[in-house]
Amino acid sequence: RMSLVVTLVGIVFSVVLAAIQCGLYLGSESKIATVLDRTSPDLWIVPIGTKSFDDPTLLRGREREQAMSVPGVESTEELVVGFAGWHKPSGGMTAVLLVGSSPATGGLAVWNVDEGRIADLAAPSSVAEDRTYFADLGISRLGDTAEINDARVTVRVVRNGIRSFTTLPYVFTNLQRARALLDVEPTKSSYTLVRLKPGADVTSVRATLASRFKDAEVLTRDRKSTRLNS
Repeated sequence: RMSLVVTLVGIVFSVVLAAIQCGLYLGSESKIATVLDRTSPDLWIVPIGTKSFDDPTLLRGREREQAMSVPGVESTEELVVGFAGWHKPSGGMTAVLLVGSSPATGGLAVWNVDEGRIADLAAPSSVAEDRTYFADLGISRLGDTAEINDARVTVRVVRNGIRSFTTLPYVFTNLQRARALLDVEPTKSSYTLVRLKPGADVTSVRATLASRFKDAEVLTRDRKSTRLNS
């Protein structure tokens, strides 16, 4: 009987442990997918070997212009993603994940906005931050200022409930400001998003793009979700 009890306890413990691990995996995947699902391109051009959206590197440069010359491509957008140092107003520093895009032209737009407007990100030194990270960043309200990589920024948009897969807060801003804060050349980006013309063949366009970018991978919408969620 004692052996049976020990065996049953072991089985129950294994089942519970497996359930916890599955919950952690699904929760992590959901947090990463939240950002990816806010974009709707047909193809993603990503640095070769990229494992996750939160693991950014830079493309070689000028992918946007090269992609626009491919038949079937309607438009392209760029994202710049990188780690940065957030200097708190009261002192001290914490790491953040800076995300730069051009939401007005179809890029990654900020969502779950509590205060401010997306258009406010066009103002000089403007950023968007999530209310759940206020304490970590040493801020308390809309209009507070801080520094990112020694450059002054102002919280013009407050989000709510947009948490990252890592413990690092997402900080959203426009594409030009992200490049300036991260010291990224104007021709470079972390990701290039490609939208196709109606009726264009995704497989054919993807193959053409892949042949032009030796240091990048071209992912379809489904493949992007699988690769960048890992």
